Amino acid sequence: MCGKSGDNDLNNKSGSPDKSEKQNKEQKEEQKPAVYKIIQKEINDTSKKTYRISIGYPQIERLNNASQESFNKYVSSLMNSQADSFRINMKSWHTKSEFGSEFDITDTVVYMSGTIISVLFDGYSSFAGTAHPSHFIMSVNYDLAKNKPLTLSDLFTGKYLEIISNSSINQVIKQKKENSPDEIVDTDIVKEGAAPKEENFRIFNITSDTLFISFPEYQVASYAEGEFTAAIPYSSLKTVINPSGPLSEKSK
Repeated sequence: MCGKSGDNDLNNKSGSPDKSEKQNKEQKEEQKPAVYKIIQKEINDTSKKTYRISIGYPQIERLNNASQESFNKYVSSLMNSQADSFRINMKSWHTKSEFGSEFDITDTVVYMSGTIISVLFDGYSSFAGTAHPSHFIMSVNYDLAKNKPLTLSDLFTGKYLEIISNSSINQVIKQKKENSPDEIVDTDIVKEGAAPKEENFRIFNITSDTLFISFPEYQVASYAEGEFTAAIPYSSLKTVINPSGPLSEKSK
């Protein structure tokens, strides 16, 4: 699924811009809609009888510049390293199970604009002979202007972790109560897994108006409860948005 920004392309002023004009220009550049195309690439490995690998990931076309090359190389390398890690694990995995092991990753392009692309990866890993499979999630938020992956500290300043943490804890606890209204919610695991630490929010996705946080299995809940998410509108983060970062126009 690919989402495109609805902002219009804007003309630049001629002449030598002052500091204010330069900032306006940079903000306008970010608001440009994506002019590139996303294609699907795959890694399929069925060469071994004991396991199979199926990975899908996005690649950029039509930019034909350093941004395209940088993003494509980064994502391709990340997915190939996932496949290689599974192959290494399989070398020492021996079981009498009649079923083979499996490793799958699917991708969703959550957001794409002229300068940012945000991707969520859903993974499934099954080791033959184990009690149950495992699920995992990953995300890539890429700055096409600076050719690098983005972290939360690139997007926000100040006490952003506290804001994200408080909102996430409240949302996850609410979801748990709605999912199991007759059970007592274990709030301790939520408060620990969504505490204001950068590593707790490493899986996030940028959209046009909201920051999405994903919590994998075991982080804020048991395996049986599965994954949880939190959606934090930029309006709640206005005071901590980095004024010189990729989301600067969202602070207005």
